[in-house]
Amino acid sequence: MAVATLAGLGSGLSFPGMKSCLMRLPGVDSARVFAGLSLALRVGMALGYLAGALVGGGHLTAVFSVLLVMFVGYAGFMDMAMRDIESAHAAPPCAPTRAATPAPSADAPLPVSLTLVLLANAVFWFLTIQPSVTMSLYVPRYVPGLAVSTTYGLSTVTVLLLQMRVTRLARGPAGHLAFLRMGIACLAAAFALLALAGGNATPVLAASVLLALSQVFYSPSLDVLVAGDARARGLDLGKTMARQLFWQNLGMMSGSLFAGALFDEALRRAMPSLAWSLPAMGSLAMLVAWSMAMRRARA
Repeated sequence: MAVATLAGLGSGLSFPGMKSCLMRLPGVDSARVFAGLSLALRVGMALGYLAGALVGGGHLTAVFSVLLVMFVGYAGFMDMAMRDIESAHAAPPCAPTRAATPAPSADAPLPVSLTLVLLANAVFWFLTIQPSVTMSLYVPRYVPGLAVSTTYGLSTVTVLLLQMRVTRLARGPAGHLAFLRMGIACLAAAFALLALAGGNATPVLAASVLLALSQVFYSPSLDVLVAGDARARGLDLGKTMARQLFWQNLGMMSGSLFAGALFDEALRRAMPSLAWSLPAMGSLAMLVAWSMAMRRARA
């Protein structure tokens, strides 16, 4: 528990600072940066799964030794990256050699309060973390012909193929706000498919793609909008990104606990669809609430 707490502190300190430093680079495209970060996280998770599988769960000392080596390497590379970013920030900007058509800026105040957006983000991750817990319990019991790793692999491939391409399509704050709504809609559709899947593998695989698409649409666009709001209002970017990650992690932690309790209740009632029906209704309610908030903001 002590080591897990230290790991959480390291993560909580690292990610807001990383995002803040990247946003300090002159002429940076925030959409490209946050899409790249989302993609890099998926690549890292996939490589971590592979490394863990190769080491084997029966040799925990070896597993954590490999993890330690990876973390030391991460710390060393991150130190070099931060130094490069500080140097680039301190250097005078180079004169442009040719005219370029800039992408529409996302540095604009949000149409609704930042607190409301961060609370909505906590709800989104509360719902998004449900499959991470429930899928590994649901698939072996109700879809035994399907390997659990297939669902996670399909989600990872979807993100790797589409993340940069999709995020590039958003134009300005309006485009990113629309992407948030699309991400919530994909989440609701995925849960609805899982609630109707029963023992069929095809709907489960289709839902895995939709779950990945929900993060493809939602995660980088949320980061872009929060960073743009902070810069437009003159807020401290590092503190703002830390607030966002706090609410995100709060949603993930409480969502993990809820997912386990909900699956146990679904087993007790012999209603496997219950594990997905409540998250589906929650996602639909979030979609309606978000759409109404955006409509009031435009009025």
